[in-house]
Amino acid sequence: MTRTPIRLAALTVLVSVAMPATAVPAGTAQTPTHLARAGAHAVTVKVSGSGGSAPYYRTEVRNESPEPLDVVVRQGVPAGTAVAAVSDGGYQARNEITWRLRLVPGESLQRSASLAPAGTMREVVVPACAYPTQGDQPYDCASTTWAAPALPVVKAAPPWWMTLPALIGSIGVVLLAALFFTWRRWSAPRRLARAERFRSEMPRYRWRYGPPVWTLVLLSAAMVTVVGALAAWQGAVRFNRAGETTRAALEEGKGWIGDTTLGQLGAPMREQFFEFAVYRVTCEPPAGGKGRCVTVVGLRNVSGESKPWYGMLQRAYQPNGNWVSVDEEATRAVNGGRDLFATPVPAGEELLFPLAFTVNGETPPDRIELRGGVFSAGVTVRLP
Repeated sequence: MTRTPIRLAALTVLVSVAMPATAVPAGTAQTPTHLARAGAHAVTVKVSGSGGSAPYYRTEVRNESPEPLDVVVRQGVPAGTAVAAVSDGGYQARNEITWRLRLVPGESLQRSASLAPAGTMREVVVPACAYPTQGDQPYDCASTTWAAPALPVVKAAPPWWMTLPALIGSIGVVLLAALFFTWRRWSAPRRLARAERFRSEMPRYRWRYGPPVWTLVLLSAAMVTVVGALAAWQGAVRFNRAGETTRAALEEGKGWIGDTTLGQLGAPMREQFFEFAVYRVTCEPPAGGKGRCVTVVGLRNVSGESKPWYGMLQRAYQPNGNWVSVDEEATRAVNGGRDLFATPVPAGEELLFPLAFTVNGETPPDRIELRGGVFSAGVTVRLP
């Protein structure tokens, strides 16, 4: 009676061991099944930066899946920088460096690149993403910030009042003042006697010690009128400026609460409910007067509770001020049919996904605005 369960368990183990893992056919897009929750990637990416006068970036890619994977690593090249060196066969195309890797299960590979920033740049943020060989949905993205070394501190000259000539001059002034007051006190009796004798010899007159009362009244009224007129003029100017600002904001559709957070590609930025990071933006050549741009966005709910977010609030702006919201149909297509906006984002949840925008004309957008709340000012990323 006790052998039957043991035999069944042994048979189950043998069958599970004997069954081979399902292989991914060659040329099939290896798309992750989970949208970038931390620790759930088939491939993970880490980026670190170092270097003195020029930034040096190291991107580590690790295959966490039980199968070999072909991975395309894309590292951004920020505006204002130039590529100085690239390791292991990486190549630059436009504003990014690309490596193609073959990773066996559990393998980690590192690729590096050096950049030459402009002399005025103090910080350079570099993002990197790992993609399957096909598709726009990344396995994972990461970024890091290189900061230029601190400028040498130049000891400022002491203020003029702490120099030796100023000290000597101050002592001289004090001595002269002491001599003057000593002389005044010593000659005071003689000056008083002379003034008394002069007063006794002069004829007596009736002195008026102030202006008439009506003069003071008129002068005070004039001062009050002038001050009131100036205050009214300043108030009218500020009121007009506030009205113009409000009118311009309403015309541009910027009725948001708070200040917009500005940042670079790859930099994490917080708004009222979410922390956003834009890792990559690619635009296809326009066809039929419209162009398609795909933006890779990382999102984390920092509000402490589940929050919905809406595609209509995410915008891509062109240089002429025209903007478009997310193309939700195209966004579902690049996310394998998943509707990103159908369910709220749980508290603390991290997501990574592509957003698709369909823009008019041949000019690509120059900034992306992302926001979680209807009235939130959100975050803005300037594109190179």
